[in-house]
Amino acid sequence: MATATPKHILLRSPNWLGDAILAFPTVRALRQLYPDTPISVVARKSVADIWKSRPEISAIISPPGHHSLSSLSRWGESQKSQGFDLGILLTNSLSTVLEMKYAGVPDRLGYAYGIRRCLLTHRVPPPGNIPRMVDYYLQLLKPLSGTQDFDANPDFYLSEADISEAKAILAEQGVKPDDFIIGMNPGAAYGGAKCWPAERYMELGKQIAQSYQAKILLFGAPGDVAFLQVMADKMGSGAINMAGKTSLIQLAACIKSCRLFITNDSGPMHLAAALEVPLLALFGPTDWKSTSPVGKGIIQVLRHPVDCAPCLMRECSLSHECMIAITVDEAFKTVQSLLN
Repeated sequence: MATATPKHILLRSPNWLGDAILAFPTVRALRQLYPDTPISVVARKSVADIWKSRPEISAIISPPGHHSLSSLSRWGESQKSQGFDLGILLTNSLSTVLEMKYAGVPDRLGYAYGIRRCLLTHRVPPPGNIPRMVDYYLQLLKPLSGTQDFDANPDFYLSEADISEAKAILAEQGVKPDDFIIGMNPGAAYGGAKCWPAERYMELGKQIAQSYQAKILLFGAPGDVAFLQVMADKMGSGAINMAGKTSLIQLAACIKSCRLFITNDSGPMHLAAALEVPLLALFGPTDWKSTSPVGKGIIQVLRHPVDCAPCLMRECSLSHECMIAITVDEAFKTVQSLLN
């Protein structure tokens, strides 16, 4: 690959929150390689806010609303004046490399999957075995970095204003500064197969609240409000439904206040790991070797191998044995170990 320093880099973000966070070390590595080159990122609305926390990013660009050729053409014309000369694709779809093509980006770097390889000017062979996703993204930079190694731990920057906003939000929910706060994330955007049974979260929350006089913050998306309210009501007065009450950055700042974060395999799981909040992650149908949380803090993955996992299914068509095998007693003992 040409060694000339690019004048403006266009990075295509992954579309899922957790994947975007696992791509943070790649952005950090790009800044090390090119200290003075502006880096813009194309990111869907669902993850755009998370990129605002990155000091390496100069601008956040919304992708085209549709991937029809006419939409791509109009969107691409609107981007050509930016002078992007290197495009890096953290996505593997044909449509996202077409974004780069229509935006007039001359050098396009990505994994060479299927027909899209024809649209890449710099094709990186996909790994035979998928490594940790954080390494998968970093390996994409090998044509630029050669043998140089980079720190693979995601990090997350919160400003004093972010922390103050979170304190105000929690105060509105009756959380005091000296409360012992435990965070729980019982949902998962990808699907129900990733989720530990709700009744077990409720029982675990009750045990933690009683043993530690803890406030239990239940985090979730706006669509989880009713589901989490039922859980909060059954857990008791110490449980607080936080679903839909925060932006992504405010969610991060609220998670930072937790003594421990308990979660399914999800975007907030990776957020907690990047924030170095002690973390208990419950894994079942997903590939834990690939998508396990990565960070410098205390991380404990709880899982039981079963013959049908990892199945990567959104919903389980069998007995959900991979998640049911994790008992409340086992989870509580792990919580005690992490807190004590």
